[in-house]
Amino acid sequence: MMRWLRWWLLALAVAGGRLSAATGVVWSKPAQEFQASSEEECKVVTFSFTNRGSKPVRVAKVESDCSCTEARPQRGAVAPGETGEVVLEFSFGERTGRQEREIKVTFEDAPAVVHRLTFAVTIDEIVVAAPRRLIWEPGTDVVEQRVKLTLLKPGITRLGTPQVNPGVLSAELIPGDTPNVMWLRLKPLTRVKPEVAVVLIPTRVGEKERFTKVFAALQ
Repeated sequence: MMRWLRWWLLALAVAGGRLSAATGVVWSKPAQEFQASSEEECKVVTFSFTNRGSKPVRVAKVESDCSCTEARPQRGAVAPGETGEVVLEFSFGERTGRQEREIKVTFEDAPAVVHRLTFAVTIDEIVVAAPRRLIWEPGTDVVEQRVKLTLLKPGITRLGTPQVNPGVLSAELIPGDTPNVMWLRLKPLTRVKPEVAVVLIPTRVGEKERFTKVFAALQ
C-alpha cells in the first residue's frame, strides 16, 4: 500500500511539473485585430509570450487553419522569465472585408496542451457591388439586370472587361453619372435554365491587380 502511495505521489509530482511547464506560457495578446488598406499585400502578426514556468519551453508546432498564413515560430528554448514569439504572415490574395484566422501552438514539453491564438484583419474594399448576387427565376425570359459598382478609390482604380461562364450570360460595363460609379449589365443568353455563374471583373488599384466578383444564379 505504501509503495503504491509513493508511486502515485511521484506520478502526481511529475504530472504537476509538466502541467506547470505547460501552463507557464502566458500570451500577451492571444487575440488581435487589424485594419488593412486595399493596396497592402499581407499582414505580419506577432504573438508574444512569457515563460512563467520553472523550466525552459520550446515551440514544437504551429498550425494555421488556412494555407494563406505562414508561421515563423520562435527558434530555440525560452528560459523561465524570458519572452518568445510566434510570427505569422497572412497573405491577402483576392480577399477583402473581415478575415478571421485561428492558430494552434504546441510546446515540446506539453504536446497535449494546445494554445489557440486568433487574429482578424479587415481589408478595405476596392469596389462595392450592389447587389453582389443576382437571381433569375426559373422559366423567365431573358431580362437584363444591373449591378452598381462603386469605386472607393476612383482616382487609382481601373476596371477591366468582365469575365463570365461562356454561353450563360453576357456582361458589359457601363459608365455611371459620376467618376466613382460603373454599372455591370448582365443578361442571360437564352431562356433561363438552372445555372450558376461567377462574373469576374479585373480590378487594378495602382500597381495591384485583383478581381471584383458578382454571383448569378439562374434557377
